[in-house]
Amino acid sequence: MEKEFFEFPVIDMEQTGKRIQELCELNQVDIQKLADYFSISKQTIKYWFSGRNIPSFEHLKALSLIFNLSVEDIIVLKKE
Repeated sequence: MEKEFFEFPVIDMEQTGKRIQELCELNQVDIQKLADYFSISKQTIKYWFSGRNIPSFEHLKALSLIFNLSVEDIIVLKKE
């Protein structure tokens, strides 16, 4: 019996970045606060917002705790 495969999920980096930025704005978390919390540069946070990079899983998990959401509620998958 052959296994059925599901569509492979692909993260939409740009939309995920916009989602993170939106969550920061809604929760009044500024870039400096986030950078200090994670001990990373503000530029890294800006890269997340722009979709140039996405947070590591550890950072995504921490963001989920900060915003009281699941990781799945933060990431945006590409729709094809």
